[in-house]
Amino acid sequence: MVAKMDGPEAWPNACGAKLTGEQGITPCVYGDPESTTTIALAGDSHALQWLPALRAVAEAERWRVTTYTLGGCPFIDMENMAAWKEWPAPRCVDWNHRLLKELTTVVKPDLLLVGNAFFHPNGMMPPEPTDKSNMVLADALGTTWQRLTAVGIPVGVLRDNPQLDRIAPECVLTNRRKLTRCATARADAFRVGSSAAHKLAATRTPNVHLVDLTDAVCPGDPCPAVIGEVLVFRDNNHLTGTYVMTLAPRLRTALTRILA
Repeated sequence: MVAKMDGPEAWPNACGAKLTGEQGITPCVYGDPESTTTIALAGDSHALQWLPALRAVAEAERWRVTTYTLGGCPFIDMENMAAWKEWPAPRCVDWNHRLLKELTTVVKPDLLLVGNAFFHPNGMMPPEPTDKSNMVLADALGTTWQRLTAVGIPVGVLRDNPQLDRIAPECVLTNRRKLTRCATARADAFRVGSSAAHKLAATRTPNVHLVDLTDAVCPGDPCPAVIGEVLVFRDNNHLTGTYVMTLAPRLRTALTRILA
């Protein structure tokens, strides 16, 4: 139960960005509020999971971080998307339209970081991403990011992490002496999620940078549930805040390189 709560959503006085009036969005703010360098974070829970490391980096670098995340809502300027059943929720369309306007005309951050889980385009609902659905998602993401880069805002893509085929805390609890039972073959772990679409979209979109920490999440084959006595996943697809914090130095290196 503790592991499942090891994320920014469970922080005391956890903050969530909110719609303001008819057009605006009020973000959450971390780091140095008076800084001349602003990093914005947008996306769903797969973006928000990186906040512990991002906040640590911001405090060390004296950056201002503003977050615009909403569970189940990838930052994609495309209405014709669905992950499962009715998701993303209809509210995501309005959210993303407002957010795009807020970022490009009001905030204009020095860097926009984005991240999201995999969302199938309507009509493409196999259990896992396919080459075709990855291509469609990559096209939608790239088109969205170009709206930012067109006004001079660089984009950093937090490449989606590999995923396990079981719930990590439960598996580790029952297999403490045989943790390999909780691991997932590398090929299977990378087959799900947005990893392939992120890489495809980032590599072909100018002024978009792939922030790829996946080798630190899965350093070999198979992908483990525990690294260095730290639980990596709080379910099967979200990283624990504790493990994300161990990746802060890598994230700092990646971000300072982009901003240099």
